[in-house]
Amino acid sequence: MSQTSAVTKVTFRAKGGTYIPVLTCPTGDIYQAYQGGDSTGYTVIPDWEADPAKQPVVYFVATSSRVAEGVAVPTAIEWLYNGTVLKFDSNGLCTTTNFVNYFQTVTRPEDGIPGLKILKNLVQVSGLVSGTLTAWAKVSYGNITDELTADYTIKIEKQTGSPYRVTIAAADNNLFTICTAGGSVKVKAVAYDGDTEMSVGLTYKWFRIVNGTWTQDETLTTALITITTDMVDSYSQYMVKVYKDGELIGFDTQTIVDATDPVIILLNPTPENETIEDEGDTVVYAPACVKRGDASRTPISDFAGRFQFLFSDSRGNTLYSTVGTGKTKEASADVTYEMCAKANSDIDVVITADSSL
Repeated sequence: MSQTSAVTKVTFRAKGGTYIPVLTCPTGDIYQAYQGGDSTGYTVIPDWEADPAKQPVVYFVATSSRVAEGVAVPTAIEWLYNGTVLKFDSNGLCTTTNFVNYFQTVTRPEDGIPGLKILKNLVQVSGLVSGTLTAWAKVSYGNITDELTADYTIKIEKQTGSPYRVTIAAADNNLFTICTAGGSVKVKAVAYDGDTEMSVGLTYKWFRIVNGTWTQDETLTTALITITTDMVDSYSQYMVKVYKDGELIGFDTQTIVDATDPVIILLNPTPENETIEDEGDTVVYAPACVKRGDASRTPISDFAGRFQFLFSDSRGNTLYSTVGTGKTKEASADVTYEMCAKANSDIDVVITADSSL
């Protein structure tokens, strides 16, 4: 293998050194738009209370560098919404003041992965602005316990302009993660007109980050696609653009994980919590490649200093790229306060290692 990749996000809080934890929703980005006001009431799209079938579930997925695990299941997990710790009764229903019956804990029976289901509309209880769902989890390996944290932004905004929305959803039960050697995942592009799923007059273009730039895959032209292990370098980002009658109506991105890849990237961020708060703050990435399951975490010399970096905002706009600046390889790269201020959002980080550079 000559290439592998890793994906993370600045302000992704403290995590154990051998895990990458994420919160993911298999039905696509969680989003609510609203119309109206206090005097007339709010119309919410999608309306989770009116249509329970559309109630989204967020799952906690922690990929591990240890061969025996691949995906690690927490021994304990705590959920927060906008910084408020959520408590639950014996049926998993939330009992916390202001959030009573808004959330319910769930567990996937096939693998024990924990999740949180959203039962009620969050527009008003969130103050008409986007909210943050946080998971604090403990993962054990032998007599070692790591504490992991992951965040998920629930987008809430007033509906203006085009009602179209595009998201990438899982089309199988794998949570965007390949867990078996030679396996695959299925994903699909879903386009909405308001609260109605669209199906007529749509065409699709799929892209993957290759050598730090979005590159179209000419073979992927349908809503439903299959992504195999040879199409993923440990962590690969995919993007879909959806067109209606030839006009672009929206796009979305999604990270695909190959938990079986024999080569993984240790991100080695400084500071470890990957957080920027004040002017002058930076997060420095000095990655190294190791073999999955190598307890000594010895860097593979073929990849030393042969990394490419892509930093982008939440809409996919590039803020820094080693390819874009004419560079071919670097040993490290910095995310700065200025990047965060310009993006006004978290920064998505994609690091690619290529031994051929």
